[in-house]
Amino acid sequence: MTLPRFFFRFGFDQNGDVSPLILSVCFLTLFAMVQDDEVLSFITLAACFSMLVIGMPHGMFDYVSLRHRSGGSILKLGGWIALYCTTAAAALIAWQVAPLLSLAAFLILAVAHFSEDWAQKHSKLFAVAMAVSVIALPALTYPNELSAIFGLVAGKDASMLTDIVRLIAPLFGLISLILVAIDFADKQTSQAWRNIFLLLSALLLPPAIGFAVFFCLYHSPRHFVEGYSDLLDKQYDQRKFFLFLTLGSGAVYLCVQFVQPHALSHQIQIAAIFQTFAILTVPHFLMPLIKTTSLKHPTLA
Repeated sequence: MTLPRFFFRFGFDQNGDVSPLILSVCFLTLFAMVQDDEVLSFITLAACFSMLVIGMPHGMFDYVSLRHRSGGSILKLGGWIALYCTTAAAALIAWQVAPLLSLAAFLILAVAHFSEDWAQKHSKLFAVAMAVSVIALPALTYPNELSAIFGLVAGKDASMLTDIVRLIAPLFGLISLILVAIDFADKQTSQAWRNIFLLLSALLLPPAIGFAVFFCLYHSPRHFVEGYSDLLDKQYDQRKFFLFLTLGSGAVYLCVQFVQPHALSHQIQIAAIFQTFAILTVPHFLMPLIKTTSLKHPTLA
């Protein structure tokens, strides 16, 4: 990719990859804004809500997938939806009963799921390294802020997870830089720059904000395009369907808020959003297993 094309290509490509230009502008803008302490808390809360409204709805394509797998059978569709909701409910209960264990499990699931964003083009090691980096690098530059977020969602003992994450961050960050060098060597310039901006966002922006950049401007668009192209047909109105996706995420968020004390607190809102994200990740992560089961048993498809 030539330099002019890099700087003047807007939007997403057919794979859902965001333009490096858009990613860089967002990174620079947010980096400038978070230098002001007075607006930092507002930007953090806005970043969390952007994950809820912009990022998480792509996971609601799971409903379309379940509908396709049910082959038009209302009973089969109801069974799949019941299983999906039961899994999410179990995750919600787990967060109330064992929050620290749930957070650790969520981080592992998140790495496994996010690594899929790079798995098609690179080896498993590089894919996992990038997934770990976007989660772990904030532990190097914002350990207190990361511990605060972990503490909000899983209690005061969650700071131990920050120490673990900080130990592994340098190694996986170095492997990710090797991946960037390989991409440049293979003339995958656009992807190399995207990876650089994602790594910089994780390293230089406060944890919630840097993660929102990755989740809303890289992970979600890729999966939204994939879900739309693979599953969506002309019977769906795009605007109504996206509204349905957003309302679905919002409903889970309200359920999490309901079980939290002092729901109007900004800190509790941030905790509820991250728990919502974690709860929806569990059945969303299990969707490939559901699809594989459906393929093995044609009666379900």
